[in-house]
Amino acid sequence: MLHLIAVNAFVRQQLRPILPAAPTGPVHEDLLAVTALIGAGKLVPVVDRTYPLTDVAEGVRHVEQGHARGKAVVTVP
Repeated sequence: MLHLIAVNAFVRQQLRPILPAAPTGPVHEDLLAVTALIGAGKLVPVVDRTYPLTDVAEGVRHVEQGHARGKAVVTVP
């Protein structure tokens, strides 16, 4: 989490940690709604490019330069 806080100062995206505890309240309701959309096939992420783990620096540059028009995905063998 400390790494995310430090990196946030240098990237345009707002990075947030994924908490292991089950959320409650409005956040829980939002997750249920998103889960339902995914299950119905109505929410599909847009993948701009896929990078192997060895080329992650190139992927980060692509996103930092504002070229990404969707998600940049890093594949891990």
